[in-house]
Amino acid sequence: FFFSSRRRHTRFRGVTGVQTCALPICFPVTICGASGTITIDVANAFYTKIGNVVKVFAYFNVLSVASPAGELRLSGLPYAVGSSGKGGSFSPFVFGLAATATTALVGVASAGNTYAVISKYAAGTVSALAGDVSGGAGMFVAFDYQV
Repeated sequence: FFFSSRRRHTRFRGVTGVQTCALPICFPVTICGASGTITIDVANAFYTKIGNVVKVFAYFNVLSVASPAGELRLSGLPYAVGSSGKGGSFSPFVFGLAATATTALVGVASAGNTYAVISKYAAGTVSALAGDVSGGAGMFVAFDYQV
């Protein structure tokens, strides 16, 4: 890596390890609650793995629901979350949720799992989101995690 400075070709120190890059790869994804049914009209997900970090970009559109309850899971992650269980950023953009899904949405992918749980955060409390999903709802999600 080279950066411009007063001296030409100053070498950036501190870069270590080998990184492998891949094009975004599509993978199948499902959305479900702990109970009830969430029928998905469209679900697309892509990932890129660089070293031990997986970056996920997903979109889903809900066609209909039948009494969904419990945690909302984005299942089918391409790699299990590493034993450290460390996740990075989680950035959702949602539309069509019930008015009770207020304040903020949070997501976590826990160690050993191949799914992420998307929850709502309101008044200092994290709680299940599946019951707030309705027909016509949708979500774009971008997050990363370590393997």
